[in-house]
Amino acid sequence: MKNNRLLKVTPLVKAYRPKYPSFSDPNPLDHPESRPYPFTLKMLHRLSAAGFLGTVMFSCGVQAPNYKGASDSKTSQDSLINPFPISATNLPYQPAMFGTGLPSRLSSREVVEVLNEAFTAEGLHVVKDTSIKIGDQFIPVSAYSPETKIGYILMNSSNHGDGMIKGKYGVEESNSVKTRKKDLKFQIERSIKSYNSDPIKFLSWQAGKDEYAASIKTELKLNLPLQGSEKKQQKYLKKKVTEYVLQSRINRVINNEQDNVRIKWERSAVTHQNDKEDVYVTLSRIGSACNLHSFKPDQLNKLEEVVLRIDKATNRKAWLKHSNALIELLEVGNTNRIRGNTKYRELLIDIVSNPDYTTWEERCHEIRELVDIVQLSYEELESIADNCDKEYHIAPFSIRDDRTVYRMDYQYDNEEMSALMKKARAETDMTKKAKLNAELAALRVVANSEMDKRRNEAIRAQSLRLQEDMKGYIRWAKSQIGY
Repeated sequence: MKNNRLLKVTPLVKAYRPKYPSFSDPNPLDHPESRPYPFTLKMLHRLSAAGFLGTVMFSCGVQAPNYKGASDSKTSQDSLINPFPISATNLPYQPAMFGTGLPSRLSSREVVEVLNEAFTAEGLHVVKDTSIKIGDQFIPVSAYSPETKIGYILMNSSNHGDGMIKGKYGVEESNSVKTRKKDLKFQIERSIKSYNSDPIKFLSWQAGKDEYAASIKTELKLNLPLQGSEKKQQKYLKKKVTEYVLQSRINRVINNEQDNVRIKWERSAVTHQNDKEDVYVTLSRIGSACNLHSFKPDQLNKLEEVVLRIDKATNRKAWLKHSNALIELLEVGNTNRIRGNTKYRELLIDIVSNPDYTTWEERCHEIRELVDIVQLSYEELESIADNCDKEYHIAPFSIRDDRTVYRMDYQYDNEEMSALMKKARAETDMTKKAKLNAELAALRVVANSEMDKRRNEAIRAQSLRLQEDMKGYIRWAKSQIGY
């Protein structure tokens, strides 16, 4: 045969990959909100308004009365993709165990500025930091256009509610009596296990600073072997450990020289209760409720007046009722982000200013409603996403969105600086060494300036990308509502 050649098999170096539609593109069957022309809501609404005759006239190229025509039913700005799906929020998230190695992100302030500029560029006037009612829920929004019902909500640590954090970090610990008794039992069991593991190390650090801890350690060393059987020894050990855990907590209150709302309240608890276990539980609940770092001096003075009224109770039962009422009130919204809210603090002080503590529970719902407005749960986030393409178009944007990450070159190589550093280390003459260090400091200023320039350029580039995505969202939302 003329073409009698040896067959040669060669590997395929490059395979053809279709550009559009691509396997990575969203399936239109799974995204009913993406309506291509001529099926936009704007077009459908006008066809239904024009009726059959108007539709026939429109199809024949004749313009119906009082109708602007088909040219504006689909504009060049219409978008078929929602740039802010719920999956892009990266919520719920797992908190990092350490702060090193995390990517650089745009700050919340920078994000708000960028997104607000996008609304301005698209000609929308927005109301900032408000709330809207979707169904039975009040949803906090960062910016909202009442005319078009388009807006966005920025989600960060200041408004994360239930379900935003994975695992145990997303579950707030209960401050009930049952929970605190469970904590006490766990602490006692852990102390017993610690002693059985190494009796010499048990309370060794505390014994060096506290006479009471030293006396407990001595008692265990002398008396435990005299108890006889292993069962009796463990019973004696549990008794002494329980005694230490309860009394040491009380001693911390007695020996505390500070004079603030929490300490005064704890001293009152020690005075009005006899059972040590009850005292321990109450002290634990007070400590958890007294997260008062955000309160102003005049507000702290009001709370101190309340504690002094509680301390004047004539019997244990009256003291406990009054004290529990204040604990339960303080537990509503007991997070740093809620306590930092001015309206929350003012409402709380207004409630406790009433000497009749029985009215506090009746007004507790006011604080719960305020907390519900300030915080956003993952369930509410899902309701926002489900409501898209319906009445409202609120873009859920999380500070953990990948679009907040900006990348830059943190390596700044300067041969002159490296040479000066080596020369300065080797120099023994202090005068010359000081001169070299001064030159090195001047070079560091130049290097820092260059790094700041790179950082600003990286932030600007990422900000522009984010702004364009928000503009795309606004155009997409407009195309859905026929605006």
